[in-house]
Amino acid sequence: MASSYTKSPTSPRPRRNIIFLHPDLGIGGAERLILDAALSLQSLGHVITIYTSHRDPTHCFDEARDGTLDVRVRGDTLVPSTLLG
Repeated sequence: MASSYTKSPTSPRPRRNIIFLHPDLGIGGAERLILDAALSLQSLGHVITIYTSHRDPTHCFDEARDGTLDVRVRGDTLVPSTLLG
């Protein structure tokens, strides 16, 4: 039995909605890796959303501010305090 994740030679790759969570989209190695992974997946046709608790438009990579990727800033923490007690 074939999985829905398996790509057959005659059918297109399934399109996914993929969410990345990252606490701060500044300029650094981890941020570059997140953006590069998101861009690669987006180029394959997936819908990418990045949630972060901080993004300074004057101190971040272009893709995090110019609309290339859907970046959403939410609150001052990614994990609600009610979740961890």
